Amino acid sequence: MTAKRLSYAALVLLVGLSVLPLAGCGGQTTIAGGNGVQTVAQAPTTTAIPAGSQFTSAQSVVLQTSAGATIYYTTDGSTPSTSSPRYSGAIAIASATDLKFFAVDGKGNQEGVKTEHYSFVTPFSLRLSAVGVSQALSGLKVTLTLPAGVSVATSAGAVPAGVIAASGVALGSAAVLPDSVSYDANAGQLSFILYSTLPAGFGAGEFASVTCRVSGALPAPGGFSAILEPVDLSGNALAPAGASFQLLP
Repeated sequence: MTAKRLSYAALVLLVGLSVLPLAGCGGQTTIAGGNGVQTVAQAPTTTAIPAGSQFTSAQSVVLQTSAGATIYYTTDGSTPSTSSPRYSGAIAIASATDLKFFAVDGKGNQEGVKTEHYSFVTPFSLRLSAVGVSQALSGLKVTLTLPAGVSVATSAGAVPAGVIAASGVALGSAAVLPDSVSYDANAGQLSFILYSTLPAGFGAGEFASVTCRVSGALPAPGGFSAILEPVDLSGNALAPAGASFQLLP
């Protein structure tokens, strides 16, 4: 076969296998081939707004799907069917919920069941105090262990600024060293260093507040523990100090 005939044959093959959208029929695709035109059905797609996550307040969840499709859903953890409630407006969710849903269009094309999990936490302030410190400090390394069910907020795996702040005797005279903050969510352990911003340093008493979150009731102060490693004004490490805790809603 000549080069000219080969080019012509390749062109015919490309045209014969072209894939074009079928105008006016959303959810379908037309495939033109050697055996004629075939229509491939596409199931509708449903999205929950907002998507499942952890929240501090009740949510109003909106389900959006392809035009003309009907959404069925459940909030009790069961798998939805066409006998389940039909979606007709925003769904109020205020407690831990598995929202399950799917959509069916007018031609019977059905998407698979999707699940979004919503959970809720209550924020509170944990106030930390140093006990047994008899001199001014230039710094304090804190390793705080949180009880089960308590966590701190993270963003991209890091603790955002403002979650830990100087308070009490350290307010206005100390700050959290940003690069010192680390959080192990699995172990429930939060570490940070508070350093003096004034030559006089800071002394015993409340020195920091941590914004925590809990799923359920507030824990007892005795559920928290901390290792405090103080440093005096000359930069010398002192014996570990005791810690006390106060929880404020």
